[in-house]
Amino acid sequence: MEQASGSERRIQFVTNFYDENGKSTFRFSINIYYIDSSAVEQINKINSVTDTTGRTTQTETLLSYRYIDLAKKLYMDYQTFADTAKPITKQLLPDSGMRDYGWSFYTDKTLKVQESSYHPLSDTIIDNLKYQRIRFNLTNEDPEEMYTVAHLQCEIKDQLFSIIKTISKKNNCCVTKIYSYRTGKTTPFASQEVIFLSDTLTSNELNVISTWQKNARTSQR
Repeated sequence: MEQASGSERRIQFVTNFYDENGKSTFRFSINIYYIDSSAVEQINKINSVTDTTGRTTQTETLLSYRYIDLAKKLYMDYQTFADTAKPITKQLLPDSGMRDYGWSFYTDKTLKVQESSYHPLSDTIIDNLKYQRIRFNLTNEDPEEMYTVAHLQCEIKDQLFSIIKTISKKNNCCVTKIYSYRTGKTTPFASQEVIFLSDTLTSNELNVISTWQKNARTSQR
């Protein structure tokens, strides 16, 4: 399990699926608030409705807030983001990743790389940011059918929120984007991205996280 950084973070973890023309057909995001080995993930439920013309409308409704305590290796779910909220569940934090929902950012065991497939690509610029690129296959990918390309930001050394930590450690850069491709195609069919929104949290966010941290460390299973 990754060790926590002491700085504040507000980030968004975004998953996209695309059609053959590169247009997003499904988007799912998780907002994350982090400080001092504690994180809260705002987890939404995706509702998709397709009308008679074939047009699909996607809406999101709140499912829960998941408090993650890296120091105590446990998580607790809440229905509202408030310091008066009561936890609805408390569980040990699986080292191999959470089995229901949310992003298991803390572990390097969810996405594993076939070492023999590791192949550096040329750097690229996106929105005035420079990225190193690595092409590889995940252990569950057949190289004859698909491959993945990681985008690394080397100005970000903190690897806690890197999508693929084995690649981050090898390059000392944070993997902030990955794109999945069908072999022979140049347009991805899926992607995941970490967006760093802010390095500060609001007083309310800090207060809620502090209270939930106390709840986690004083309550009994």
